[in-house]
Amino acid sequence: MFRTLCLAAVLTMCAASGAALAFDAEANPLVQALFGKIAAKGKTSACFTRVYTPAHLASHPQQNVRDMVILLTANPDADAGAIFPTRIGVHFRKLGSAFETGGRCALGEDGKSIGCSAECDGGSMDVSLKDAQTIYLKIPDGARLWQPGKDTEDSPAKARFGSDDKIFKLTRSASPRQCLSVLGKE
Repeated sequence: MFRTLCLAAVLTMCAASGAALAFDAEANPLVQALFGKIAAKGKTSACFTRVYTPAHLASHPQQNVRDMVILLTANPDADAGAIFPTRIGVHFRKLGSAFETGGRCALGEDGKSIGCSAECDGGSMDVSLKDAQTIYLKIPDGARLWQPGKDTEDSPAKARFGSDDKIFKLTRSASPRQCLSVLGKE
């Protein structure tokens, strides 16, 4: 219930802020690079992932995230303009369970980045393109997380972004199904 109310508030806010942006993938190189050809009808998704090696985690002891997926969705049929629903899934070092956050993203004023608001005032995120296969996801102040299947806004103390969990380099997955399976939506 709590997440449903927050999601409705985020949708309203994003619709108001993004209404002036035209959804035209051909006109924006960032959108074109993220999604490729956007379907004229229906949704188009892009999945980016990262699994950190034990060696990487050993050299970054303040990093709590051991793997991450981000699923961005474009829907040219939506009334909200260039608004991209987003889901992020993470596993932390000392927890076996997956955690999620999500929200809505919109093109930045510069047209070169995407700014995101996590649900329920859960933080902000930015997505920028490194190249055709790689994005940077910036979560400067962390984000509110929840555990799928649990109807609570509180997550365990260990389910937090660490001080070295600010910028993530993720690579395009061959299939959005990889994100969907991690996010429990398949």
